Parts: sequence; structure tokens; C-alpha cells
Amino acid sequence: KDPSCPSLSDGAVLSWPFRVAFQFPGSTFVLLACLAYLPFALSFLFPQTRQISRNITTNEIANYYRYEYLRDNKAGGIFRNPFDRGIVNNWLEFLGLREVHDWTNLFAADLAQMGSANTQKLVFQT
Repeated sequence: KDPSCPSLSDGAVLSWPFRVAFQFPGSTFVLLACLAYLPFALSFLFPQTRQISRNITTNEIANYYRYEYLRDNKAGGIFRNPFDRGIVNNWLEFLGLREVHDWTNLFAADLAQMGSANTQKLVFQT
């Protein structure tokens, strides 16, 4: 029997995690904390990838009824995202592989027609 190759019968193979855990308690704590946090972190994976694919923020999803630019008034006020450029283009833009559009001028004409007082009210509305 080779002493450098422990067998299952003497329990050496199963005892190494306990030896490591007691020899490095700080690292063991960090590992266990990361494993406990992992399900919560993964629970954000699907919603965030979906939002990137649709080119929309969490705030816009939660408050779409407050934002005029997310409603299609011609179609009865249904949700419409003017920033969605398709899944591939949205991901390319998110990853920095495509030039980001300057969306600040998208509604500049509408804001100019409202006047300066209404513009500030619109921009700073919570």
C-alpha cells in the first residue's frame, strides 16, 4: 500500500475538507458566506439579462406609467420602449462593442414646446 495515496477505508480522503476548514477558518468562513450569497446573486441574473436584452432599466419597468416616452398614446397608452434596438444590438451596446446613441435629444423638441418651467418640472419629477 502506497502511503502517499490514501484509501477510502482509512477515512483520509473524506477528512481533508475538515483539516482545511480547521487550518484556515477565515477562508472557510468566506467560502461559506459566498456559497450562502450565491442563490441571491443568481436570482438577479435572469431579470438583468432580460433588461439588457430589452435596453430598459429597473426604474423604467417599475414606473413606466409615469414616463410619457414609454407610452404609445396613438395605441391607447400601451407600453412602448423607444430605446429597444433588438437583442443583439442592445447587447453589443451594453458590452461597449457598438457606439452608444445620444438619447438626450430624442424628446428635445417636445421639451422645448413645453417651456422652461415645465421642462424643469419634468426632469426633476420623482
